[in-house]
Amino acid sequence: MITGYKGSGPKNGRYVSAEDAPAYATERCGIRLSGLPGDTREEIFLMLEEWFFSGD
Repeated sequence: MITGYKGSGPKNGRYVSAEDAPAYATERCGIRLSGLPGDTREEIFLMLEEWFFSGD
């Protein structure tokens, strides 16, 4: 179970909890998911989180 993400490279020293990760990633990418059905939003959150926190 992932508890959070620790930054590397330009994000060195930054820690984002798993709970805050979807909001952090969408904000940093400028993505607005309001208006999408809940299941679609959850699927996008999971894919974005995996991609965003995969490293530089």
